[in-house]
Amino acid sequence: MVWFFPLSFATVVIHELGHLAAAAAIGARILGVSFGFLHVERRRFGVRLHWRWWRSEASGMAFAVPDFRRSVRRQMLVYAAGGPLANVLAAAVLLPVAWPGSGRPWTLGVASCFSFGVLNAAVAIVNLMPIRRVHASDGWVLWSWWRDGEEEQDARRVLELMDFSLRGVLASEIPRDRLDWFDAHPDIGLRFFGRYVALRAAQECGDDPAFASILGRCRQELAEADAETYQAMRSLWMYFQIEQEFSQAVQGEVAASVIDPALLKYAQPYLRHRLSAARSRARKDQATCRLEIGRAERDLEGVLDTAARRSEPALLDWLRAP
Repeated sequence: MVWFFPLSFATVVIHELGHLAAAAAIGARILGVSFGFLHVERRRFGVRLHWRWWRSEASGMAFAVPDFRRSVRRQMLVYAAGGPLANVLAAAVLLPVAWPGSGRPWTLGVASCFSFGVLNAAVAIVNLMPIRRVHASDGWVLWSWWRDGEEEQDARRVLELMDFSLRGVLASEIPRDRLDWFDAHPDIGLRFFGRYVALRAAQECGDDPAFASILGRCRQELAEADAETYQAMRSLWMYFQIEQEFSQAVQGEVAASVIDPALLKYAQPYLRHRLSAARSRARKDQATCRLEIGRAERDLEGVLDTAARRSEPALLDWLRAP
């Protein structure tokens, strides 16, 4: 029992590393991995570790984006299979060594090895079951991508926008029909995901009427949503609020922020620093503004998102303007 929690954590680590190994083998872009509350974010130079206390719904999760220049379906099948396969391989190594009939004395080490093997086998079996609750199991993902149904077509659209961004395609350079598809989707999460990209496109083009229109539509939909939907959308809505407050601050408006600080701390650091610089500029605090601009620039050097490294400098230049 003393060893149960460390062995369980190690089993989760093996599972998620299996996903990452599969992603690397097929050429997908690895973004990071979570082990419980610990999140490991991949950077251009090394990694960043941080705690995410609100991510308690899953024991572990790997994050990767397929390369759209090759078969996305094949990449997703291999990626989903990597975790259970790693657990199966671990169990195949551990169980024969410590099997009760092997003749070895039942010491603490042998018992721990056997328990570790059983845990890996159990995690592999459970994850291969096609179950979907808060998150889809690997078995569900495998079955879904194998039949390549409507749900996977939705996922493909989301992954494509992420692929665009990682390859350095600005929001304003993404074909309009891709964003129109999101805008018409019945799922509010997908609508808001696409609209945030459209909001950034309007921001990059200096299209203030489009920027205000997108914000207004999203705000109205949230106001009409039920409490459960509103709570689920809060973290995504925060990114809209960041851009809205940034735009207002650049224009010199000083207003009380409506962004939840508890959510804001989970946003990308360069976004937080840019927002802080904009607030300082609106207050005529040029020293703090320059300090926060420098922090945003330093963080941007390490992000994987090439589009962010292209678009953010122009926004920071707005803050430098007299």
